[in-house]
Amino acid sequence: SGAAGEVPATPEDKRYVVRAARQRTAKPKILWTGITDDKEVARLTKITHELGGTVASKVTSCTHLISDKVHRTKKLLTAIGADIPIMSLAWLEACGQKKEWLDESEYILRDREAERKWRFNLRTTLEKRHDSAPVLSGLQFHITTHTVPPPDVLGPIIQANGGVRKPAPKGKPNARQPLIIISCAEDKKQYSALAKKGFSVYEPETVLSGILRHEIAWDENHIDGPVHEQEAEEAAAATSAGSGGRKSRRR
Repeated sequence: SGAAGEVPATPEDKRYVVRAARQRTAKPKILWTGITDDKEVARLTKITHELGGTVASKVTSCTHLISDKVHRTKKLLTAIGADIPIMSLAWLEACGQKKEWLDESEYILRDREAERKWRFNLRTTLEKRHDSAPVLSGLQFHITTHTVPPPDVLGPIIQANGGVRKPAPKGKPNARQPLIIISCAEDKKQYSALAKKGFSVYEPETVLSGILRHEIAWDENHIDGPVHEQEAEEAAAATSAGSGGRKSRRR
């Protein structure tokens, strides 16, 4: 069927199994996102415990993130950056029925509606992230006051995907270390002053969609100031790679 999370894998879909299979060599630590009903949470917890797994307390300590569909939550966007398999609810249910941990390749989360809306494919994104550095590696961001998500949510999402959050700049842009301003209409006074200095200003959607696609579209969701230059981004990523990080070929 075409329901979210219940689309079987095709032969070419079986590539994204390395990390997931490695996770099954240890006791799985399960976490879910977008599932808030108490009875459903209790049911999933029971299945997890019966299989010998545990429920993780935070994304960075889980081995698998479970969801019924793609919710652009802090957990899901953090999981992408942390190279954690994002599984459909059907995977955990099937594991419970078979009374064993099953091959993840058949159950990577698929949500056709969300993927059409935000123009991405989650499996492809997970594969790209597994094979390269987090998509925001080498990039620095300043988040203004009233963004949605708010700075205290967006900041950790950026950091989980390799970016660095910075305070408001006092001087002019540094070409060797580009600083991207993430802002919104409500903060026009803040971002206009920065744009006049030469800083690139973007909506939060630039970051959110970029993480989902594992590729930043600098020509989209631009608010003010110059359009961010790809060459500057690649130079920053190369600097990060030289200090031990892996560089994504296309972001």
